[in-house]
Amino acid sequence: MDYPCLYFMRRYSLFFLIFFTGCASFLNTQNVVEIAISHGDLRRAQQVLSKNYGKNNELLYLLDKGYVLHLAGDYSQSIEVLSRARRVFDDLYTKSLSKTAASFVFNDYTRDYAGEDYERAMINVFQAINYAALNKWEDALVEARDADSFFKAVSSQYAIGKNDVYDNDAFVRFFMGIVYEAGATSQDINDAYVSYRQALELYKHGYYGIKTPDALKRNLLTLSQEIDPSEFRRLKAEFSGNYFMPLKEKAHKAQLYLVQYNGLAPVKQESFLIVPVPGDQRVIKVAVPKYVTRFVPDGGFKLSAVGANGKTFSDFSETAEDIVALATQALEKHKAAFIVKTLGRNAARYAAEEKASDKINKQYGDNVALAFDVMTGIFNVLVEKADLRCSRLMPAEVRVAALILEPGEYEISFETTASSYKAQTQKFLGKISLKAGETRFLTVATY
Repeated sequence: MDYPCLYFMRRYSLFFLIFFTGCASFLNTQNVVEIAISHGDLRRAQQVLSKNYGKNNELLYLLDKGYVLHLAGDYSQSIEVLSRARRVFDDLYTKSLSKTAASFVFNDYTRDYAGEDYERAMINVFQAINYAALNKWEDALVEARDADSFFKAVSSQYAIGKNDVYDNDAFVRFFMGIVYEAGATSQDINDAYVSYRQALELYKHGYYGIKTPDALKRNLLTLSQEIDPSEFRRLKAEFSGNYFMPLKEKAHKAQLYLVQYNGLAPVKQESFLIVPVPGDQRVIKVAVPKYVTRFVPDGGFKLSAVGANGKTFSDFSETAEDIVALATQALEKHKAAFIVKTLGRNAARYAAEEKASDKINKQYGDNVALAFDVMTGIFNVLVEKADLRCSRLMPAEVRVAALILEPGEYEISFETTASSYKAQTQKFLGKISLKAGETRFLTVATY
């Protein structure tokens, strides 16, 4: 006799094997890559990322791989991979009906990882730095404009004044202002001024508790003096004590920016509740993800440039972006939907299982029906999983330091005085030659 419980086991055992093996595989891969980059072994990280994360995880894989290539200084390859990531991200705004249906029966792992809006905006930042490193400033400017278009597109989907929506970003606006300013045309300078102003307004109105970076204040003073004298006077009073350089003078200098990727983004863990069904052998499981923050080195990071004459110029990096806060906000925005979907899945499964249990009871008796109920209860607990996918390799925060230098040769170093920082206290970033009117980005990752 082919009992229903044996049929159930045969039918779903392959699903369990494939599903749990797949989840463990990409999570293990991310963990190996994470360890490699935190130890500065970017070659090992790239080797591990030679294979993708499997079905439904294409975007996550491209984000991680593109970022690792960016860290490694392989800018051309990073551009290619992150361009693919952006296309996938944009395509996934329209979901497949079959994937949606599967996620309603099983869990969200059967859906493509669609990413978060802040991850989409960070692609623009990484790409702009990639292009700038290759001296492709026109392409870097395209990234700045694309970021602006993306924010407008997101904003148009929500009611005005809705404050839990990621439809703008102070750091991205600040950074893209730097890119616009580097363009140096009158239109670029105007665009830079607008972008800086947007960044300032966001920082001033409590952007995750981040203070307005001094580099942004200096840049705003420079451009407002040229574009809007009345605003310049107001800002000069507001930013008293901040040195700035007039635009005409600044045009004969070189600008050096350090973009510091500090710490690692938070990781998701499952939080769940198992609820027995009254008068039944079955149970339902409500599982939602929660973020767990990781160690982030504290402040005291300094960029230094030593000129040919031995004179040293330095600036401490300041927090400009809090990715931990962005990730947490994004998750909170989705939490109610997670719970509703989880309850809906459980209700749909319970209704189907109850109907099947009644049929089994009539055909095979109470004991077989009871065994079926127990087995489906176990199935429900095993299959209901919180979606723990996220870009774990991104930094916990982005910090920025800035120097305005005379054209010439410089030895660049990066050091830390932070008591919590365990790695070497000073890192030589190399010798660079700067030209008048040039803007240069350097990146460093700290863990």
